[in-house]
Amino acid sequence: MIDRLSQHAFLSGPLGPASVVWDLGANQGEFCLAVARKYGCKVVAAEPVPELAAALSGKSQLVTVLQNAVGGADGIVTFDYDLTKNKTGSMMGLDVVGGLLNEASTLKRVSVRMWSLETMFTNIGAQRVDLLKLDIEGAELDLLLKTPGEILQRCDQITIEFHDYWYPELRERTEEAKARLKSLGFHMIRFTPNNKDVLFVNSRTLPMSGAQKFWVGLVLRNIYGFGRMLSIWGRKLTGRY
Repeated sequence: MIDRLSQHAFLSGPLGPASVVWDLGANQGEFCLAVARKYGCKVVAAEPVPELAAALSGKSQLVTVLQNAVGGADGIVTFDYDLTKNKTGSMMGLDVVGGLLNEASTLKRVSVRMWSLETMFTNIGAQRVDLLKLDIEGAELDLLLKTPGEILQRCDQITIEFHDYWYPELRERTEEAKARLKSLGFHMIRFTPNNKDVLFVNSRTLPMSGAQKFWVGLVLRNIYGFGRMLSIWGRKLTGRY
C-alpha cells in the first residue's frame, strides 16, 4: 500500500500506466526515473539547474523534462546552486541558504523561468495529477500558500520534503502550509520525525477509512522508521555513513 522512492513515501495502489505524475525538483532524476520504471506511467519532471535538466533529458521515454522552476508565481527568478554539494540549489537567496552554498569558487547563479502550479496545469494541459512530488528547496512554501485551493485539490497525493530542518526560519510558514493543506481536505501522514517526508492524501478523491489511516499513519510509518534506523546503523558499522 505504501511505496517509498528516493525518500518520498506515497500510496502505491492508485498508480499504474495511466497515472499522471509530476516531479518538481527532479535533481538527478532519482524519483522520476524510478516511478516511471516501476509503474509504467508518464512523468513530467521540472528541474531548474541547466546541467541537471540536460543530463536527465532522454534518459527515459516516459519522462518529460522541463528546465524551469515551479513556485508561487510566474516569472523569472535567480537560482543559486553548487554541483559539488549534492547538486544543492535554491532560489531563496544567499541570505537564507548561504550557510549551505558557501563555496564561492563552485557557486553558480542562473536566471530561470518559474511557473506557478496553476500555469503548469494550463501549459501541460492536465486536469488532474495522481501524484505530485515536491522537493524544491524552500519554494514549496510559496507554492502551497499562494496556489488557489481548487488547483491544489486537483492533486490526489502530494509527497513533500519541507526544508525547515535545514532552515529553522522556515518553520512557522511550514506549519502554515501543512495546516492549509489539511483545511483543503488533505489527510497528512508524516514518515519522518522532522518534515523531510510528509504525504498529503486528498480525502475527496482518495478517501481512507479509519483503519487505513491507522495502519498507514502508525504501523507502516513506524516500520519504515525502524528500517531507516537499521540502515543508518549498518552504514556506521561498515564505515559508509
